[in-house]
Amino acid sequence: IQLENNFLTEILIGTFSSTPSIQSLSVANNSITNFEDSFNLSASPQRRRAENTKLITLNLSFNSLTSLPELNSDLEYLHAAYNNLTQVSINLSRSNLTKIEAGMFDSFSGLSSLLLSDNNIDTIESQSFANLANLQLVDLSNNNLACCGELSGVTQLKNNVDAELSDLILLGTCKRSNSNNNDSM
Repeated sequence: IQLENNFLTEILIGTFSSTPSIQSLSVANNSITNFEDSFNLSASPQRRRAENTKLITLNLSFNSLTSLPELNSDLEYLHAAYNNLTQVSINLSRSNLTKIEAGMFDSFSGLSSLLLSDNNIDTIESQSFANLANLQLVDLSNNNLACCGELSGVTQLKNNVDAELSDLILLGTCKRSNSNNNDSM
């Protein structure tokens, strides 16, 4: 469904309840200030499948959103650039991610919390979090991170002397390939 350029100002809960099989929704280029969780995006993937909710692509770009609904689903594509997002929390736990690429979260300048636990992440590229001055929490627990090399993006972030990042909370452990002990990051 494409509802672009329609002067929409809000999407309320229940708006799409009679059409749970929507796979793609674009509400880009509107004046949306309120996007309520019409697709149960905060529910677990198992619950969403049980409810026959199939949304995998969501385009919210070029609106006036200041926040996003909690995202904890099998949503594959979220485009939310050019909004007024001031504090964003993204939950990508249990999403089978294997790598965090540089610039992957750059369009979320207001990102304050990033939950990446229980994935298969083994690499975090350098500069992956470089443009996220508001980031306060990163949860990398239960991944496949090794302490040597693969954490260059996190190490750089953790050692950043900028005042905004000095209180960053980093959760998780990393594995040393030549040791049986887990060390805190």
